[in-house]
Amino acid sequence: MRTKHSGCPVHRELEQEYPEVAVLRTQCLLMCHICRAVPYAMVNQKRVYAKGIDPCIGLLRKAIEEEITAFFGEL
Repeated sequence: MRTKHSGCPVHRELEQEYPEVAVLRTQCLLMCHICRAVPYAMVNQKRVYAKGIDPCIGLLRKAIEEEITAFFGEL
């Protein structure tokens, strides 16, 4: 599974918490201006975003766990 995000320092924490996840860090994901509006990340081509960084990280963890469950059957 791949997770992309626009540079939030949480990427190392996510890689340690979910070793099956490949976190790809990039400066621009070509989603014009979403990064100026809200914190966001991509989980297998799905946008995950929220009004603040902490809610976004929570939603990101939830999305990652859903993808892991869908792939492996359970977490």
